[in-house]
Amino acid sequence: MKKPIPKFLFSLLIVLILFSFLKENGILDHEKEKEKYHNLLKEKSMLQDSLQALKINNQLLKSSNTYIEKIVREKYFYAYPNETIIY
Repeated sequence: MKKPIPKFLFSLLIVLILFSFLKENGILDHEKEKEKYHNLLKEKSMLQDSLQALKINNQLLKSSNTYIEKIVREKYFYAYPNETIIY
């Protein structure tokens, strides 16, 4: 009579383990969501860095005539009259 109880408990344990892995929001889904979360944190960090660079660039464009001239010369190949641009 003592043998059916351990078999029953073992079977129950296996069912509970399978249930925890396969159910919706189980362990497998949790790992997928954790990976998505870490990817979003990386993307957020990159976007914050990009935003900081854009803010600095915007501030320089608002306040520095030298920076504006540099951008115009480099990006749009602006030259003063009688000035030759060498590439």
